[in-house]
Amino acid sequence: MSDVLIIGDGTLAEEMAALVGEAGYESAAYLYSVDEDEAISGLENYLEEFPGPYNLIIESIVGDRDEKRQALKMVGRHKRPGALILTAAHNASATEIGAWQGVGAAEIVGWAALPPIGNVVEVMAGLRTNPDSLAGARRFLEALDREPVIINDTVGGVLPRIVASLVNGAAFALMEGAATAEDIDKGMKLGTNYPYGPLEWADKIGLDQIVGILDALGKVHGSDRYRVCPLLRQLVLARHFGERTGRGFYTYGRAGS
Repeated sequence: MSDVLIIGDGTLAEEMAALVGEAGYESAAYLYSVDEDEAISGLENYLEEFPGPYNLIIESIVGDRDEKRQALKMVGRHKRPGALILTAAHNASATEIGAWQGVGAAEIVGWAALPPIGNVVEVMAGLRTNPDSLAGARRFLEALDREPVIINDTVGGVLPRIVASLVNGAAFALMEGAATAEDIDKGMKLGTNYPYGPLEWADKIGLDQIVGILDALGKVHGSDRYRVCPLLRQLVLARHFGERTGRGFYTYGRAGS
């Protein structure tokens, strides 16, 4: 398989693009800039320059569901007939995204992971997903030296849902003055053996991505447990997304931070 298109709005998409390149696929990537106000028009211009058609499209737009829907409609017109679309299920299920795509629903397969992308990638088939599409997604991820794990079709998958909830709880603890960000992270790393503290991990993932996951979970489940911490939302409104913008729960040594 060649001619892979990757689109996304955060570090997850950047890491996936790197994995695809390392695996030797010919690929094109449209990765939203954090300063980009006209992401969809930018994508449209990009596709005019690199129209495909593509044998595989990998979508990872987590921060804005409306942009995700518009982008998928657009890129769906630039794939080969029957070509697979791997779509990030962090903020919409594969079944819902299949409904957006209409006749292309059979080629939709959901995937979920968090940066830094580990060996395991969650994979979800929508109710209209063709078994051949699911098998193709598994083969592709294995070619990237990743282990696909099949889970039920659900918003947020398993890992993103759990980590986003953990981050939200840590943000509430910080906002309420229970401890400093450093002490929250130190306590969680030493007490649970997590590779990162939750606030440090959130900065690596992108705070906009965390809020996107939580908002989608809240929309689907209507539960207060996914209510976004006001501090977390304020940071996102200020476009302090974490490492890639130079500031999140922590400040990083970048120009403009």
